[in-house]
Amino acid sequence: MSTSPATSPATSASTAAAPALSPIRSSQDTHPPKVETFDLREMVNIDPKGFQRKVDEFRTLTPSRLYMRRGMDHPKFGYLESFLLADEGLRISIYHFRPGVKVEHQRYVDIVSIDRTDPQCWRMTDLYLDILQAPTDPEAIAPLPVDAATQIRVEDVDELVAAHTQGLISDELTEFAIETTLTARAAIAAHGDNIDAWMQTLNLEATWADAVELSPAA
Repeated sequence: MSTSPATSPATSASTAAAPALSPIRSSQDTHPPKVETFDLREMVNIDPKGFQRKVDEFRTLTPSRLYMRRGMDHPKFGYLESFLLADEGLRISIYHFRPGVKVEHQRYVDIVSIDRTDPQCWRMTDLYLDILQAPTDPEAIAPLPVDAATQIRVEDVDELVAAHTQGLISDELTEFAIETTLTARAAIAAHGDNIDAWMQTLNLEATWADAVELSPAA
């Protein structure tokens, strides 16, 4: 299995690879790592529950970097944009919140492992840890002002620890998740705790959409 290597989020390397997932055992306390599929042939994103979501655009930036955008029928947000950086072990996203809804985060970074054995069908495993850029005002409502104050939070450390304790994730992959999070968090801090500013240093050769049309809520 070809997975994302444990390299710095600000760099790219094609030779190293993240360690493979250990066999998953059932647990009543913690969910196993969530797996998501990005099928470029069928233009669908298969979510962790197995639902096929129609994708408006897949854009292959490099063999290890992919941009995706699609509608969402979630009651809180109606559109999703993501950059998948396989070599760096990152998925960077904007969840476009519906007007009048409380904004929980402005930017969202998942720590992940990505299998690109089939270049046209990426398989992403979520490694629990997340880095959020969120409004400092817990009552902030969408749409956020451009100059809204934000803060960075690292979340779900407890989930990673519990999953590792229960044997749902290997020692090596747990270490990869922690090291990737620490490296990314330090890089974001070096750019004023601004994820977009940090992204400009990653040479993505692409930006967020200028405008999106929110899908109706289910």
